[in-house]
Amino acid sequence: MKRNLEWEGQWAENFNTLLQDRRGKCRAALKWAAANRCDLDVIVELVAGCTHPNADENELTLRVKRNLRERRRRLENLNRQVRKMQLALQDVKTEQLLSRFQPISVELPRALQSAGDHLSSPALRRAFDTRKVPSGFALITLCLYVRRVTGASSYVHLANLLEAGYEGHGTPRIVNPDSLARKVRSFKRDHPQIAEALEKQNWGGQ
Repeated sequence: MKRNLEWEGQWAENFNTLLQDRRGKCRAALKWAAANRCDLDVIVELVAGCTHPNADENELTLRVKRNLRERRRRLENLNRQVRKMQLALQDVKTEQLLSRFQPISVELPRALQSAGDHLSSPALRRAFDTRKVPSGFALITLCLYVRRVTGASSYVHLANLLEAGYEGHGTPRIVNPDSLARKVRSFKRDHPQIAEALEKQNWGGQ
């Protein structure tokens, strides 16, 4: 679901119609979020993305994947620079002048070897694998954002917003607050580092 202004405009129109007509619970949920210092632009963007039929290709998830690819590219570039420096040191290691400076002749090669080992480790590469971005990322982001800003999970309000979001896409469904809470707990258990990062994410300067 790449950025598509035509799609977003249609969804926003549908969502606004639901707010004005018979979605009193959704309107109440937005008022609650605003009263508790949530950025409504963030709320609406996340609701739109995570209720889309192709929810795992929403703009938020795509942005995260681009960020991971860029970070991995930088790590690989740093690793190449470390290897080049190691080769350069090998070329001049017999120089008498170099041998007089112990930090350069002894400590620097050790540090470079250690850095190279870490940069090329499979665990580090896996950490920046875009395929590791879990399903339902935008939904969990919405829940953790609301929790961080308001201090309350409020799954009932979130369920009402999500139901309106699905209906705005023409794919109505019932969202159970307890099921939503279980999804968040499972995500935090299975992806603790990602959950921790999301809980610290700065949205709208908050």
